[in-house]
Amino acid sequence: MTKNYGFVVPLHGGADYFVHLRDLLDPAAKLREREVITFHLAAFNGKTKASRVARATPEAYAAVVKARHGRVLSADAAAAEIAKLRDLPLPPKEGDTAFL
Repeated sequence: MTKNYGFVVPLHGGADYFVHLRDLLDPAAKLREREVITFHLAAFNGKTKASRVARATPEAYAAVVKARHGRVLSADAAAAEIAKLRDLPLPPKEGDTAFL
């Protein structure tokens, strides 16, 4: 994050979520655009924002894949998928014509 805030775009597309530097679990982490992260959603000023944001480790990514899709990944396989995700085009945001 070059500023103290940014926006998170979920892999499945849809609405993007505001995130502030103080919402990072490790505020010293230098997140870059297209970084694969894990986050939770929280209410903020009548909207929804990203909170508890962290860089996705292979172990964390594998745990999410197992919980959501029932697929078991080794740490190496999870790291390979994270690398592939960084190269994918960003999903369309809600309101983009491509989203319709």
